[in-house]
Amino acid sequence: VLWTLMLLSLLVVAFAQQTRLERQRVSNVIAAATADSDLQAGLSLGISALLDPKASPAWVHDGSPRELEFAGRTVSVSIQDANGCINLNEADLEQLQSLLRVVGVERNAVRSLAAAIVDWRDPDGVITPNGAELATYVENGAPSKPANRPFLSVGELKSVFGMPPDVADKLASLVSVFTEGDQVNPMTAPELVLRATFPDEEVPGILARRVKRAEANSGPEGAAPASDIGDADLRSATDKDLVEVPEGPVYVLEIATLAHQGADSRARAVVWLTQDAKQPYHVLDWQLVRPAAKESVPRQ
Repeated sequence: VLWTLMLLSLLVVAFAQQTRLERQRVSNVIAAATADSDLQAGLSLGISALLDPKASPAWVHDGSPRELEFAGRTVSVSIQDANGCINLNEADLEQLQSLLRVVGVERNAVRSLAAAIVDWRDPDGVITPNGAELATYVENGAPSKPANRPFLSVGELKSVFGMPPDVADKLASLVSVFTEGDQVNPMTAPELVLRATFPDEEVPGILARRVKRAEANSGPEGAAPASDIGDADLRSATDKDLVEVPEGPVYVLEIATLAHQGADSRARAVVWLTQDAKQPYHVLDWQLVRPAAKESVPRQ
């Protein structure tokens, strides 16, 4: 009788443990589905704002996040004009170094990472000073090798020799492979891009002009062209800095949501507005952004 009772007790405990695990598994599946739904909803809300700019006239496409409501939950959506980013395939060594500095890369690592980016995209096998070509990747057992062609997506930055994942993630919202030319649109560039591109004393003036324009756009008469905005708040911005590069037609959307179990979910999408009534947009890229483990920046 005792052995039977013990066996039954073990069966009950095992069944209860299995039930708890199954309940947790179902809860995780529901949380993941909810997070995915929120991210998709954020993408749709962002695209709607792009297709109907009159609905959000003051939304500057500079990567600043906005909190939007969906099904009783909050979704953060940011829209970045690709022409406000630095062209990853056209930026020279000096511009890449400036960008790496503003995202917090240490001085010695700045030179090696910038040179490695150049070597990854150039067609030859000649090593740029402090850079890395195929031999460097092989000698260090790197899992990838330089493509010796232009970047096809900003996600390929993670394959550059010595590139820490957290630095690649920071750069992903500041660079683009869809930028037209090598000029940056100062009216939509993130502040870090402005600081990497323009003299520090001119950045406050450009930011002030953007604020003034956003206020003008939100007025009853709708959007105001940049030429109609006064220069009272421009401070040290020069005429050259205020020449606008056309905005669009490619935009980078970042969507973030707080899913169940307190887990952050983020996604990044590249959207092309086609100006075609039948197919007004195409999603060129859609990636879930997972938090990268912090990794020290290589020193030399």
